[in-house]
Amino acid sequence: MSHDVIIVGGGIVGLSTAMAVATTMPGTRVLVVEKENRWAAHQTGRNSGVIHSGVYYRPGSLKATYAREGARALVAALPAVVADGADLDARSEAQYGAWLCGAVLGATTMSLHHKLCHALGGALDLPHAATHTVVLPHALAYNLPAAPRAAAALARALDGEGGSRDPARELWELAGRLGAPRSLRELGMVEADVARIRAEAEAAEEKLRTAEEERGRVDDILAREEAEFREIEQERERLSSQHAETRIEAARSRTAFDLARREIDRLRQSADEAERDIQSRDEEAAETERRIGEATALCALREEELAEPKAWATKYESAKSTARHTAAKRAVEDAYAELEAFEASAPA
Repeated sequence: MSHDVIIVGGGIVGLSTAMAVATTMPGTRVLVVEKENRWAAHQTGRNSGVIHSGVYYRPGSLKATYAREGARALVAALPAVVADGADLDARSEAQYGAWLCGAVLGATTMSLHHKLCHALGGALDLPHAATHTVVLPHALAYNLPAAPRAAAALARALDGEGGSRDPARELWELAGRLGAPRSLRELGMVEADVARIRAEAEAAEEKLRTAEEERGRVDDILAREEAEFREIEQERERLSSQHAETRIEAARSRTAFDLARREIDRLRQSADEAERDIQSRDEEAAETERRIGEATALCALREEELAEPKAWATKYESAKSTARHTAAKRAVEDAYAELEAFEASAPA
């Protein structure tokens, strides 16, 4: 089943909000979630699960200023509002003070006053605002001796700069002047309810102690579990470290193997290149041998072709030599003939 609005917390504020939503928006499906086993039983405290921003109002801090100024504005405005509900200035001042005090309330945790009001209101079904009005002066009187600086600041806020009156009594008297209730009896509480409230408070305390003891046991279990978890984490880190070292060594081995494989591939490539170079040279040598054979055959052919011209040249040279010899012989013979003729014709 789906819901339009989900409200966490079944206390006064949560239930009031749920009622307002259901009243102003009829038909809206509202779901209120409460961790206790009955409504309005939750008592706000440090472990309420509500996120607050602080506990102590450091003097001069914004929270301390809001608290002091809010108290002053409310104390000043409420009598005028009660006297004349149509006084807009007084109502504006009261709203201003309420906003400041509400801002402080949302910025810190709740303490004795709020816890008492939750216990009383939740157990006896007392009106929320009236219960706070009755309890506040008494809770304030109990707490202020332990916080003298806060008491002085509150006195100044309620009674002016030189205020010296007891803030708790001043608030109690202010409630009387305003016509507000000042006792739980006026709200419907009877004396017999005191024992009931005490019994419920003691039961709650016992429940809290039991819860604290249980939490202690749970904390012990969690501590052991955490110790075991740390041991497991340490073992995991150790194994992870060993695994990392193994992976590093494996990576180194793979790197060395890859380098060796690349070197082998390089040597094989070089051998292949050398083999191809030898084959190329063999082919070049064979081509050279073939060309030498062709040249030798051509030379032999040329020798055969030149053999006959050489023979003719030899014959020609021999003929020339013979012709020259014959011509020379004839010339000599002719010379001798002329000489003889000359000698014959010469006078004695």
